[in-house]
Amino acid sequence: MNDPSSNEHVFSGNIEQQFREHYNKHQENPAVPVSTLKEPFEPDQKEGIFAIFVFILGFLFVRWVLFHWQGWSVTFFSAGYLGAITIYFRKKDVMIPSEGWFWLAVTALNGISFSLWNNHGLEPWRSLMFFFSAVYWVICATGLPLLGRTSNFIILDFLNGLLIIPFKNFDTQFKSFTFLGRKKTATIYQIFSIALGIAFALIIGGMILPLLLEADSGGFAIITSNGLQYLQGMRNEFAELIFHLIIAIPTAAYIFGLVAGSVHKRGFFPLS
Repeated sequence: MNDPSSNEHVFSGNIEQQFREHYNKHQENPAVPVSTLKEPFEPDQKEGIFAIFVFILGFLFVRWVLFHWQGWSVTFFSAGYLGAITIYFRKKDVMIPSEGWFWLAVTALNGISFSLWNNHGLEPWRSLMFFFSAVYWVICATGLPLLGRTSNFIILDFLNGLLIIPFKNFDTQFKSFTFLGRKKTATIYQIFSIALGIAFALIIGGMILPLLLEADSGGFAIITSNGLQYLQGMRNEFAELIFHLIIAIPTAAYIFGLVAGSVHKRGFFPLS
């Protein structure tokens, strides 16, 4: 009779041998040119432009998806997510393998399903599947699965993309913004100053107008009543917008860290 323990050793030995063969091959033929495997992270103009688009994606995720997970908003976000990252891969000369295209299709179909039916009964599982496939697609597209394909290590591959890579590259988006800002500092400051002035004017107006209405019960109150209601509604919208922008900052840094870290092979843990 065969010894079960010996069969187990043979199986684990085969898995280890497969991984070592893939790891040696991966070292010889990385998914991106060897010249881009830099430590520490050194952004270029492509990363700077991509950082802007990722911040927009992070804001859309917070405003459309994070608190809802329903309807066309998820579909539009998934289209922007897949499209922006695919273009970035192309610009960085990343050749997406067939495994990556498969998981891209899975993520796209999952995103489209949100706009076709509600599916309240299985809703948590569909959202979790969308999140899983969106992260795992980046790992497969950049050639980072531990065995080079979807395998028994799929959970480790997912944890690699969920925790290790994004958080080890969490500051890369800010470095990319800094690189981009060195060339356009004056323009950025001007835009920021104008936006800040408008914001302060709206806040001060929201505080002064109620006081004026209390002091005047005649024509001024009638004239400004509709305007005040609109301003109060806009103030609530403005507060919600600021809240979403604050949450979008770490969300976008997480997405950018996942994608850029995977492209530059920074922070992932290979079993060795």
